[in-house]
Amino acid sequence: MPTRTVIREVNLFAAVRAFTPEGKRPSLDHIPDSELDRWCELPITHVWGMGAWQRSPKGRTVSIEHAGLRADYSAALPDWTEEDVTGSPYAVFGYEPSDRLGSLRAFIRFRQRLSERGIGLILDFIPNHFAIDHPWVASHSERFVMRADVSPDATPPPGWFSAKTRQGTRWFAHGRDPYFPAWTDTAQLDYRKPETRKAMVGELLKISDLCDGVRCDMAMLVLNNIFRKTWGNENPSPHEYWVEAIDAVRAIKPSFLFLAECYWGTENHLLELGFDLVYDKDFSTRAIELKINDLRSTLSERRTWGQRYVRFLENHDEKRIAAQVPPERLPVLTGLLWLQPGHILWHEGEEYGAKIKMPVQLDRRPVEEQVPSIVNCLERNKKMLNDFPFAYGSAQLVAVNPTGVDDTTFSALIPILWTAGNRRLLWIGNLSSQPACARIPLHLIGMAGRKVSLYDYVAETEFLRDGDELLGLGLFVMLPPNGMHWFEVKVVTG
Repeated sequence: MPTRTVIREVNLFAAVRAFTPEGKRPSLDHIPDSELDRWCELPITHVWGMGAWQRSPKGRTVSIEHAGLRADYSAALPDWTEEDVTGSPYAVFGYEPSDRLGSLRAFIRFRQRLSERGIGLILDFIPNHFAIDHPWVASHSERFVMRADVSPDATPPPGWFSAKTRQGTRWFAHGRDPYFPAWTDTAQLDYRKPETRKAMVGELLKISDLCDGVRCDMAMLVLNNIFRKTWGNENPSPHEYWVEAIDAVRAIKPSFLFLAECYWGTENHLLELGFDLVYDKDFSTRAIELKINDLRSTLSERRTWGQRYVRFLENHDEKRIAAQVPPERLPVLTGLLWLQPGHILWHEGEEYGAKIKMPVQLDRRPVEEQVPSIVNCLERNKKMLNDFPFAYGSAQLVAVNPTGVDDTTFSALIPILWTAGNRRLLWIGNLSSQPACARIPLHLIGMAGRKVSLYDYVAETEFLRDGDELLGLGLFVMLPPNGMHWFEVKVVTG
């Protein structure tokens, strides 16, 4: 089994719309095999089909009327119309594939087409809330954070909404986290209630029949301490929901993948509760802000769970990386993402330098021109990414030393050594806007007294170096601003 997970995020609604012929009903069947092959050109292990579930009719109305969202639509898609607005994929009306993706059979065929390419399917699970018009609001109001002692004609305070239930009118809290305003198209589930927990385990089991793993949205919000901070201590549970949920799924599907979107220092705790992988937001922040020493610390982290982090430069929640950094810096940051020791989340559009952040409420993509330098860089590096067995290898951050007492540029270089079987790949990136040089000691078995070949895949040039020098002083490297080397390292025995 691969030891490295590489996830490609794809907006399913937008993909289906892009390939559905005029006058035909939308269906995943319209996505051609050639497009699936393109998704898999990079060495990915999973596709995250973002936004697969039934969306809320009332949530769509909220999305159309929300002034802030309308401004976002205009910024991303100036000619948008209400027909382009599908509502938020995170205001789920039901955990069944949306009709906008075609039939259930089409969905199953889509998963099978990925499986035939050796690719697993990851779908969203949103534990914190449902849509404001989810059927449970009327039929199982006790599963939500709500108030029963209200007048039917009273106006709910901000962050709450009124709805009719079988027991009469109730006020329901909108979903939220402790630090931001409520999501007004959602209803907050109450994880202090055993009935809620049991029901949400059932929803997760239902999802597990349709995919190979889940990306759990804002997974830390249902941790006991965070939930109580947000909603109070009434009827606290001594157990964590995630232990119950993950154990229930793993009892039936032992290899099912759990990925947590999480922040606020909760990453390792969620791994301890059973998650396979967690977000590492520090990586993208430090890479974008060029906090190189902090980034080096992130990559060399030796905590118990340090190598089970998923790293990314962008996703649907983030600004596009191509809109945040100069184009000349994108190749080295992309190289760093692919060569760092952790797992990878790759957002569709990164491969051609997309700059427009598409609101998740839209299903029509903006048209963007490809950035040739980015496309060429990725094409140039694709051969190495597909040729070297990264999925079965291991990586380590290598030390950098100054070339002399006056050298202050060495700290801008980040070298990473990958080992897979008898093959070794040394990647070195200069993350600064200035030239940088360093000595990089290499300690490889069999180097002493021999020559070492370094074949640079970027320059397509081979260098021979003395093994004793590499063991002692280290490899001398000088790189231009935003430059990088991809060296395949071999000890010459002849």
